[in-house]
Order: sequence, then structure tokens, then C-alpha cells
Amino acid sequence: MGEDRIVEPSSTQAKNVLGPLAKFLRLYKLRITDFTYSFPRPSSRRNPSPTMSGQGVEEKLLYSERRSYSDDDSESYSTNERITSAHRMSYDITRISICALSVSFILNCVLLAAYLSAKSQIYLCPSEYSGLGLTTKATYWQSTAYTDPNRTVSDAAWEAIDTSPNTISLDKDYTRKHDLSDSIPFPWDQSKGLYIVKAFHQIHCLKNIRHAYNEALVSHPGQHQLIAAEHIYHCLDILRQDIMCRPDDTPMPTTQERHKIGDGQERKCKDWDALIAWTQQPKREACFKMMNDYRRMHTLEQFAFCREDSQHRSTMDSYFGEHGHKPLYLDDDKEVESTDEY
Repeated sequence: MGEDRIVEPSSTQAKNVLGPLAKFLRLYKLRITDFTYSFPRPSSRRNPSPTMSGQGVEEKLLYSERRSYSDDDSESYSTNERITSAHRMSYDITRISICALSVSFILNCVLLAAYLSAKSQIYLCPSEYSGLGLTTKATYWQSTAYTDPNRTVSDAAWEAIDTSPNTISLDKDYTRKHDLSDSIPFPWDQSKGLYIVKAFHQIHCLKNIRHAYNEALVSHPGQHQLIAAEHIYHCLDILRQDIMCRPDDTPMPTTQERHKIGDGQERKCKDWDALIAWTQQPKREACFKMMNDYRRMHTLEQFAFCREDSQHRSTMDSYFGEHGHKPLYLDDDKEVESTDEY
């Protein structure tokens, strides 16, 4: 009887089986010891058929082993190929998903940055002329040095406001870029025009109004005033605070006469009527009416103008039904002493 032989798989068969497996292991960083593969080996002892010779038994065993190896190799390769293909597909999907998420994240960051930048620009409202934005905070005050009853103090405060920056010179490139009307030439450089900056001109006008009012008071001492002087000074200072808080830097063309602004310069404005409509929307209704800009009214009487469909109408009617109305103006109410409050 011949010696039993073990037929090892060929190098090509081993490469076909182990090649995809090696790629799979490298891809997922697995250890070779995590997986085992044993080629089937024949038993060292066989029981040959009594009807066959030793040579016939050996050939039959060899054929059987080869067939077994071939079937096992094919099945193992097919299984490994399916595993590798499945993992490769899973890896590709994962990689595509990560790429898509990365692109989405980057785009969202870009859009967020653009949104925040635009929001910041809207909030700062940079001027197209000076480039200045709303970067400085100013606290509103009812009374300031500009309203001080001591004329020495208030006069000094007003006169300290320099209106010299009122007039500037601009070249043709700037005026064309900002669509400004032509103006008179600058005396020392005929290629430039002279323009008046609105905010400084407005302060100039306020100072003139205040000066004229003070002269009128001096010219008519002791004369009854429909509107208290303190109220007038308050109004002037409110305008001053607003002008200096949000100065209009629009350059306005000038004429030959000093301090006169030429006509025809267009300005960018908010819609006045739209603002009125905004204040009259039901959720902002205050039932308020200014019956007279020059006479003081009872406070609650100013809020006695709710519309018929107002959500506050019943509350208002209930109050006045219980307490009644007072004279509309304070100076008509004998029970109220005259006051200079405003």
C-alpha cells in the first residue's frame, strides 16, 4: 500500500483566497489572529474498499482530496468576496456620507458667517458717505447742561458745539460715485465742489432758533407765554441729542450765498406714512391723541381715544364710566395749579 499524501493548495489558489481577505484586514485594521482558516486535511488512516487494490485506493483518495480542496477553495473565495464586497460598499457609503456631511457643515458655516456679517452690517448701518456706523452709545437725558436754567451754563454748552465741519470739498469722482448734484467750486481748487454736511447745518439751525428765542424773551419781559421757556429749551435739546446721536452726513450742494443749500439733491429716507401705519396696528394701539401741540392736557384724557373695535375699549369705558372725564386741557381745570412741567 502506497504512502498517504496531502495535497496543498496551489499558490494561485491561496492568492485568490487570501488576497481579498488581506485587503479587508488592512482596511479595518483587524489582526490575523482574529480569523483562522484551515484547509481540510485527510485522515492519516483510510479504510480502503476490499474490492480495490492499494493503488486504486490511493488514486481514489487523491481524486477525492483534490475535489474537496477545489470545492472548499471555491466556496471560501466566494464567501470572502461577498464579505469584502459588502464591507467595501459599506465603506464607500460611509465615506460618501462623511464627505457629504463635511461639505454640508462647511456650507452651513459659510452661510452662518455671511448671515452674521450681513446682520452686523444692517445693525451698524454704515453710511455710504462717511462710512460711519452705529458704533457709539449715547444715553438720553431729559435735562442736560444745554437746558440749564442758568443761561451762563447753557449758553456755554451750546456755543461749544463747533459747526466749522459744516462745509467740505469733494472731487468729481466722489460726487459722481455717490450721485451728488453739482455744487459751486472750492476757491483754492476748482476741480472740487463745496458741500454742506446736513448734521452740522441742522445744529447751526438749532443754535439760530435758540438764539432768536432768547432775544424774544429779553425783548418782551414779563409777557405771558403759552409754552413755558423750559419746554422750549427741552425741545431744542431733544433735537440736538438726536442729531448728534445719528448725524446725517449727506453732502448737500451749496449756492453762492453763504449757508444756503442748493435744491434738488435726493436723499435716502424712511417712509413717513409707513411709520404712521406701523404705529396704528392693533397690537401697538395706545388710544393716544395729541389734541394740541401747544397746550398741556390731562394725562389720562390723552388716552381716551380707543377705536370702537379696540381691545382696550371696554377697559377705557369702564374707567371713565366710574371716574368721569376732566377738562381736556390743564389750564382749563381750576383744580390744577399751573405747572411748567413738560
